[in-house]
Amino acid sequence: MDDYSLDLLERLSLFLNRHTTWISRDTVQELVRDTSVTEEEACLLLLASALEIDPFGSEKDRILFHMLSSGFKLLDPAPFLSDTYCSLPFPQEELDGWAFSWGSLEPFEMFVRDDFALFEGRIIPRIGCFPVSYRFPRVLQNGREWMSVTPNEAATMDKALHQTHGKVLTFGLGMGYYLFHALEKPDVLSVTVVERDRKLLDLFHEALFPYFQKDKDVQFVVSDAFDYAETEMGCWRFDTVFTDLWHDAGDGIPLYLKMKALEHHSPDSCFLYWIEDTMKAYLEE
Repeated sequence: MDDYSLDLLERLSLFLNRHTTWISRDTVQELVRDTSVTEEEACLLLLASALEIDPFGSEKDRILFHMLSSGFKLLDPAPFLSDTYCSLPFPQEELDGWAFSWGSLEPFEMFVRDDFALFEGRIIPRIGCFPVSYRFPRVLQNGREWMSVTPNEAATMDKALHQTHGKVLTFGLGMGYYLFHALEKPDVLSVTVVERDRKLLDLFHEALFPYFQKDKDVQFVVSDAFDYAETEMGCWRFDTVFTDLWHDAGDGIPLYLKMKALEHHSPDSCFLYWIEDTMKAYLEE
């Protein structure tokens, strides 16, 4: 990862962790009104300003702005709202520290929208926002968000779901997003879910699983993912093995490498990992 990519990632990380709502409907509309740029152009210019990047400044600033603009999009919420998973009747339920609830994005609030991309040999973070407010389901553990079905979650699952087939093993339940869409696929025969937290499984079975398709075999195993991979995975001839055990690349890289080292226990399986492209980019740094 080159110095420009690192610099841009550091600036974005600070902004996304502290100032995501600094860009609002009012600031975007004011800039559109004063300069006659489009809403998308206004969002990009405001984001650049928040990151202290001058599109017409130094050579470094111009390069950073070029990178930022290549990865930024003002998104249409319609494709995300039409996701069949998001039509489920998510309950406001809690069980032993685990709880389903709703989160929200404000109009023009910035978020990571997909895995990293490569552009002209550099790592490009892909950022987006919606022009309207957007609600998404999430699951909390003791008040801390463990998983949420944001646009980023949906986008970064698509590649894995496209390759998912046959007898499927998935490490990590989350909110069941991967399981839900795997069961929709005609070429999926069965799904085995390995989840170590029985309380999360109990909440899922009570609140969400009744709305999932029931025409295929689904098995739930309470186990540590790595123990299961080492001792059981190779016994069942899985066609697809999908792993999603992390919040982000920060905590995911060591877990990703640990699971990669266990792939030899099931040599004929297709191994898939959530946000693998992003983690590979950091590993190549």
